[in-house]
This record gives sequence, structure tokens and C-alpha cells, in this order.
Amino acid sequence: MKKTIFLIASIIYSISCLGQQIAVNNAVSIRLPNTMKKLNKDEVSSFANKKFKGDKVALDNAANINPDHAYTVDDVLITLFDGNKSVKNDYLLNLKNGLDEMSKRDKSYTSIIKTINNNQVLIINETWGNVGYYKFFCYNSTKSSALNGTLQFDKSDQDKASKMLNDILTDIKFKN
Repeated sequence: MKKTIFLIASIIYSISCLGQQIAVNNAVSIRLPNTMKKLNKDEVSSFANKKFKGDKVALDNAANINPDHAYTVDDVLITLFDGNKSVKNDYLLNLKNGLDEMSKRDKSYTSIIKTINNNQVLIINETWGNVGYYKFFCYNSTKSSALNGTLQFDKSDQDKASKMLNDILTDIKFKN
């Protein structure tokens, strides 16, 4: 009997440690780590002021965040945006080409389009001052639903943010 109770408790604990499933809307959900914290508008501002220490661009970005889906995980500010507008198959490629052209003088800027779990994703990475940014634009296989997001972090946390981005992109689930 003790072994059965221990086994059940272990299974429940293991499942709860995997992360929190967030339903962004009725078409997409994502799993974020248990260490994440949902933020309101004041908490976003406070976090940005403390973490990005007066960086004007980072503070302006934080001031314009819609707090409906704003989170922190391990000192990384994450914001998510969803959409259900269908786009053409070449939308991400055209977006990438436009952003690449606008950022061609920025030595820190990189972009790539990947397919992850049958979702097409445009990933942008850039650094402004001491603040790093990952921006992603993820569409389901039919290009009818999107989840976009930004990770904002101190550039010394680049490796941590990169791993977090990969985890997020792997865990996006569309209900095609």
C-alpha cells in the first residue's frame, strides 16, 4: 500500500513539475516553466526598470507591453501575442526579407525561418545596448493561427534566453 501511494504521489509530482500549460486563446496553447510569473502592467514596468537599468529602448518597449500575456522566467521578460488571421504561404519569408533590409546595418541582427513541430517560425535576434531581444512569429501548418512573442533579457543572459526560446517554440500547440 505504501509503495502504491508513493508511486501515485511521484507521478503527480512529476507531471506538475513539467510546466504550466497556458491557453493563449482557443486556437493555441503553450507550456511555460513552473518558475514563470504572470505580470500586470505595473510589475512589467518595475521589472524593466530594475533589470534593464535605464535603457531607454528597453523601458519604452516595456511601457508598451499589453500585460494580458506578460511573464518573467529566470530574469527574462516574455510577452506573447496571438492571432487568427490567415496569411499567404510566403508571409514569413516576405516579413523576414523586409526586416532583414531594415536591419542590414545592425551587426547584432540575425534572422532565420525554421519549421518546428510542423509550425513555421521566423526568429529574430538582436541586441540594443545591453539588452538582447528574441522575437518570434510562429504560424500553424495552415497559416490560419499565429503565436508571436518577444523575449527581452540582459545580454549576459543570452544563453539562458536562447534555451528558453527553443523550449517555448517546441511547446507551442495549435489546435488546427
